[in-house]
Amino acid sequence: HRCCCCCFCCCCCCCCCCCCCGCAIQGRVWRALHRVHGRVFAVTGVVKLLHDVIMFSQPYILEQLLHHLTKARDKYVALGLAFALLVAAICEALTVNVYFNMLFRMSLHIKTQLLEMLYRKSLSVSGSVKSDMGVGPIVNLQSNDAAKLWTMPTYLHMVWNGPFQVIVVMGMLVRVLSLWPALAGLAVTIAIIPLTMALGRLLTAARKDSVAAADQRVKLTTEVITGIKAIKLYAWEEPYLTRITALREAELRAIRKTQLLSMINSSIFNTGPVLVSLAAFGVYAALGYPLTAAVAFPSLALFNLLRFPIIMIPQQIMNMIAATVGITRIQNFMNSEEMAGVNRVSSSSSSGNS
Repeated sequence: HRCCCCCFCCCCCCCCCCCCCGCAIQGRVWRALHRVHGRVFAVTGVVKLLHDVIMFSQPYILEQLLHHLTKARDKYVALGLAFALLVAAICEALTVNVYFNMLFRMSLHIKTQLLEMLYRKSLSVSGSVKSDMGVGPIVNLQSNDAAKLWTMPTYLHMVWNGPFQVIVVMGMLVRVLSLWPALAGLAVTIAIIPLTMALGRLLTAARKDSVAAADQRVKLTTEVITGIKAIKLYAWEEPYLTRITALREAELRAIRKTQLLSMINSSIFNTGPVLVSLAAFGVYAALGYPLTAAVAFPSLALFNLLRFPIIMIPQQIMNMIAATVGITRIQNFMNSEEMAGVNRVSSSSSSGNS
């Protein structure tokens, strides 16, 4: 963990040197994060792909098991299929826990590195930058904007893995239910996605308003605490209390709007797979096909697998948009003017002092 922090600090120092030489300033923090954590993130992608293969095998094994049970075939084959289903469930649990363990550790490292980077930068910025920004927005960089970055890697693979899961599940549904019932379920899925995307844009705008209102409130509150002696001396408590209350009310309105949109979004996410199942089984029954256990239960298992990517793809896109806003704010702060004559604290010197 200490080595990761030192390596990240070295990467950020190199990026800042490039900025001083007049190079492009955007994306430097991203480049440092990729240089430190890119290899581990790629390994988690391979683990996720292995987990998906095991996960997709379970509905197929279940279908074969039900076929053997309904047609009274060899019981030893049925026992073997049941044991294979158990082994697949165990392997899926192992791979998904290894996957999330690696990503959670990565998120913790990113959290520590970003907080250390922002703290070091806050010690060296010039007085004009501090007076323009105030202490509140700098604290928000560490609490809000950095949090958008360190929480993102946990489900970032869903950007490519989610569409992959949807395609594979729909292919398996075509094999189990035939073409038109599977297409009916796919049509409902496609109809849900634009609605969730529109809600995602509204939610992102509401979150930006909430963050901006929080910045103004924290900045004014910090100014009041800093100059409390003068405020008490001139009896300015009521005007400042009115201003802080008004800013807090504006922040609460933005938070209420954000929570309302999140509630609507969650409702659509939760009812989406149910609507997909109803559409597919309705078309399947309308075409005159018998709805047997060997068809219904594997199909329900596949629709269950379809639920997670439907939920996570739009949500992860929203998280990426929020992270883009956060990384832009952090990068602008990292590019801000520093005090003259202040030497940048290197990671090697900090390691020697510790």
